[in-house]
Amino acid sequence: MMLINQSVLLVTSAGQLTIAPLHIIIYAAVYRTSASVSIDAMLMVDGGVFVAALVNKGGCGVRGATGVFFWIFSGKQQWYITSDIAGTKVVAQGKTAVTIKKWYTLSLDVKEGSATAQLDGTKLTTANVSAKAGFVGIGTSSFIRAAFDNFQISNAM
Repeated sequence: MMLINQSVLLVTSAGQLTIAPLHIIIYAAVYRTSASVSIDAMLMVDGGVFVAALVNKGGCGVRGATGVFFWIFSGKQQWYITSDIAGTKVVAQGKTAVTIKKWYTLSLDVKEGSATAQLDGTKLTTANVSAKAGFVGIGTSSFIRAAFDNFQISNAM
């Protein structure tokens, strides 16, 4: 686990990871060319959370990171797949009813130029992506507060 100049509270193995304002807080130290990643996430305030795969940067360079990022946003009531952490390169998007203080399961499966996003087990889209290899990770938008639990990484299906 990698922490970037912010605080993290990890509550027992039966608990969850609650993060204070961070942009990206964790990425797996396993470099992959494909991955299936899922996380349970709860927004504490309006904003967004993401799960990501094939991320090319962490640490100090994270603001310029590219990869495949699956975002959900309360307030906007939107989901996005973007190819950058800044969210400026949107690959796919749609509407969804996301509220604060409710758990959601975000799943992202990336393999051979294709990314499939699911929210609470419902497939939202399959989109073409250009990322080739990188890390997996989770994070928030605009340094908001969120809670994460059940982070899982496996080979892409």
